[in-house]
Amino acid sequence: MNNSRFTIREITEIGVLSALAIVLDTFVKIPIGSTGGSINFSMVPLFIVALRHGPIKGFIASGIIYSIITAVIDAYGIAFFVFDYLIPFGLTAILGLVAKPIFNMYTSKEKLNVVFSFVVLALMIALQGLLRILSSSINSMLFYEVTYLEGIIYNVSYVLPSTAVNIVIMALMLPVIVMLSRRYKTSFLKNSFLGMIYDNTLIEDEIEEEEQII
Repeated sequence: MNNSRFTIREITEIGVLSALAIVLDTFVKIPIGSTGGSINFSMVPLFIVALRHGPIKGFIASGIIYSIITAVIDAYGIAFFVFDYLIPFGLTAILGLVAKPIFNMYTSKEKLNVVFSFVVLALMIALQGLLRILSSSINSMLFYEVTYLEGIIYNVSYVLPSTAVNIVIMALMLPVIVMLSRRYKTSFLKNSFLGMIYDNTLIEDEIEEEEQII
């Protein structure tokens, strides 16, 4: 199956997770300042999409669905869209670039690989947070008459704690995501060489479980 195609189940899952992200962004947040920044964990559902469905579908969920709807809800105007919505939120899809290595390391027999899976997960979420700060600070400079450095300082005040919360939540959820992905595989996880490694790991686990039962 082509990674860019959608099954009915994938459309439903991505739609539900995107909707959950919008609800979290709208109702579950701590506002910081008067320019729209807030501490929240609305990125978590979008990171889950990227992990399970890869960077392309992850960007569709975060850079298109989530970004457009939240931009309309916030009503700051089209001028803010690229640097405050499209790029910052679309960048959650970068986690999909390392999704398969994360799954493969987590399901490895080596404890060090399991640790690395959490490290890679945290680093990619942190990278998204950093790039979000740099992107949003451009709009701060353009529309709020502050320097780029002042924009960075303001955006750090809410993006940094939000990123930290996202890292903790995603680290806690990784075992659950892996477990669910064993039972409900996506077309993204099934394909490619890394996907084959992941599948082989699962087959070995199932064989071991059967031997233990016998």
